[in-house]
Amino acid sequence: MRSVGIFKGSLGEMALSIEKWQERASKMIRAELLEKDCSYKELARRLARIGVDYDDRALANRVNRGSFTAVFFLQCLVALDVKRVDIPKDLFTG
Repeated sequence: MRSVGIFKGSLGEMALSIEKWQERASKMIRAELLEKDCSYKELARRLARIGVDYDDRALANRVNRGSFTAVFFLQCLVALDVKRVDIPKDLFTG
C-alpha cells in the first residue's frame, strides 16, 4: 500500500494510501448525490448540460471506483450546483 500524502493539522498526522483517497473522493460525490436527491441518470443529464457526456452506468462505475481526475470531480460538483465543499473531520478516520 503506497502512501501519497500526509495530512497534518488538527486531525494529527496520517499517511493515506491511494485507495483510501479514492474511497473518500467517491464518498464525497455520493454524499452530494444523496443530498441533492440526484440519480446517476440525472447527474449524466446535468453533466451533458455543461458539455460532459457520460452514460449513467459508466458514470456510476467511475464514481464508485473513485479513480477519477480532479477535473471530473469538479465537473460533478458544478453539475450538482455545489457552491462549497466542506471536508468532514471523519473523512480521514478509519
